[in-house]
Amino acid sequence: MTDQSKKPVARDPNLVVFEISQTLTSSLVLEEVLATVARQIGEAMDVWSVDIHNYERESDTLVYEACWNRDGITAEDLAYVGTRVSLKERPDWRRVTNQKLLVESHIDDPDLPVEEREALARWGYKSALDAPLMCGNEVFGVIGITETRYVRCFTAEELEFFAKLCRPAAVAIHHAKMFRAQEESNRLMASLLDASRAITSTVELEETLDLVASEALKVVGATQSAIYEFDREADALVYRARCVGEGGKQYDALGSVYPLAEYAGERTILEGAVIVEEHLSQTDLDPGRRASMERFGEQSSLSVPLASDHEPVGTLRLYVMDRERHFDEAECDLLSGLAELAGAAIANARLYRRQHEQRRQLVTLFETSSLIASSFDVNTVMEHLEAEVLRLVGGEGGATEVRLRDVAGAYVPLQQVLGDAGAEPPAGIAEPDDLAVRAVTDLATVCEQRDGHWCLAVPFTAKGRAEGYIEACCTRRSGFRRDELELIEILANQAAVAVENAALYRKIELQAVTDGLTGLYNHRFFYERLYQEVARAHRYEIPLSVLLLDIDDFKQFNDTFGHPLGDQVLRDVGEILGKGIRRGIDIAARYGGEEFAIILPHTPVTGAERVGSRLKKKVETTVAEGVGLPPAGTGAAIVGERLRQSIEEALFPGPGGRRRVHVTISMGIADLGRESHTGEELVRNADKALYLAKRKGKNRIEVF
Repeated sequence: MTDQSKKPVARDPNLVVFEISQTLTSSLVLEEVLATVARQIGEAMDVWSVDIHNYERESDTLVYEACWNRDGITAEDLAYVGTRVSLKERPDWRRVTNQKLLVESHIDDPDLPVEEREALARWGYKSALDAPLMCGNEVFGVIGITETRYVRCFTAEELEFFAKLCRPAAVAIHHAKMFRAQEESNRLMASLLDASRAITSTVELEETLDLVASEALKVVGATQSAIYEFDREADALVYRARCVGEGGKQYDALGSVYPLAEYAGERTILEGAVIVEEHLSQTDLDPGRRASMERFGEQSSLSVPLASDHEPVGTLRLYVMDRERHFDEAECDLLSGLAELAGAAIANARLYRRQHEQRRQLVTLFETSSLIASSFDVNTVMEHLEAEVLRLVGGEGGATEVRLRDVAGAYVPLQQVLGDAGAEPPAGIAEPDDLAVRAVTDLATVCEQRDGHWCLAVPFTAKGRAEGYIEACCTRRSGFRRDELELIEILANQAAVAVENAALYRKIELQAVTDGLTGLYNHRFFYERLYQEVARAHRYEIPLSVLLLDIDDFKQFNDTFGHPLGDQVLRDVGEILGKGIRRGIDIAARYGGEEFAIILPHTPVTGAERVGSRLKKKVETTVAEGVGLPPAGTGAAIVGERLRQSIEEALFPGPGGRRRVHVTISMGIADLGRESHTGEELVRNADKALYLAKRKGKNRIEVF
């Protein structure tokens, strides 16, 4: 074997690794990190090119992510990004991913596997060296260096140097991927929130289906999407909606019918209530699906069943034409949430369509139904429901009552469930009468005559249980007419969907603005509220303060006790902060890592020694009553000191989970100064004060 390798690098390898490590930690943008890793390793190893692959363990494939060439990256290199290579085609790479070895290959090696020799020859490589990229003990990628100028046998020193270079490279790439995953998670959550608003904004079936198809396509970035509605009477799927992106194709005409007797696979997906992912490369793919995918040029598809109250209403299908695409767990979870919302919206739209077709003359009722179906305000929904039912049963001659299920499972008056701050605490709440009990138990309307008048109880049924009920009384001798009963049941069903949609909307909205670990608000919501509070403070000339705090020596705590206990400390600190501020007025958020931020509206610094060269003139608050301002708060420095002491005195979990460890915080405080002060300046000033607190010994507060 010919060996024309150059001399080992002249510089100290450890110094080179250190310098590269510093450079790699300067960015969290995945593309920048990959490009920097490839370039710096290529230059340090003095090779012709470097390539980086992502390893997907489930499919046992490598995905080409980035490269570097000594002569510059070519259009062919860029076109190859995203290419998937099965390890069945590259046996040497399996040694890298499974055995976690550095694997060296040379074109003139007589023992080189045929597949590897063909791969080297195809790209003009004479030598190659591949190493695993690892996080912990798991391989998540492969980095390879290649030489086209001559056969190069790497020395032991070069192999050791390459292995050292791969460690910081793996850390940098992994951190960038995690950061990208978090960004993608936030984007997907925001997309679902936007989709929920769009989908529930209409009760027209065709428009709802178009919105579902469009929003699903945006959420996961497929080539195109389609909605097939389930027609139970015909036992068939009907092609109802589509959204075609770049590279998509027109399928059969909308309105095409596909009898399930001829498409057994479609029935399995529809009734299975699970998401099904299919790829043209699957050996066990249903023959009918394979023929369909080949006919339309599909490489991958994802089928999402749509259901309402456990009843199938259709199928959402996403297609990928240009490549084989694997959908990750986060995308499937998001689509499940979208499908749940879409199923309820489609069922609701179907119901509205039937009403419109059967009772065109009841325009007023349909307008009320539309309002109920599109509102996330449960109070508004129930008020309209109650008013419409009262109108149907005879105005002043009738009576109604609405109750909803509370968190304890009891059926209580609407205002108690909603927690109306202006409502007087009830002296005593009567239990539901036997009429209501039968209705919510049997999930069916109950109507009977009592004491000379007719009584009716209609449950709000969602997902197999009663979320509440409306009870109505009618003084007419004839009682409730059949059409009145039907209309009240329709309104009750829509109200149930509205209650369910409102709960789902609140959950999604809360998740979008909440930090998953501490339960406090997240960085994004903190700045949204900060801008609002700054604007209000300037408008009404009231004080505003911001607290920025950081857990002292938190990295050392994690290194000593481990990240699980560190996460518990973050949760406990978040709980202390949440309990130590004015509920519903002050805003506590996790700013990032071990850093927290608190907005104190209508609160000056008051009584604290100031640091820095600027002094803020005290602003006298002379705001007229009734403008909706929060009560004046205790001085920010006093609040900060109280929180600091609470955390210092608290016991946090240590070894064995026993609460015996103390932690401290450093805090910086700033308040709004000149009218030109912005939210960014306010945070920046608080950060300067926090930095000073750190420099002065930690476990203290400083005011800008």
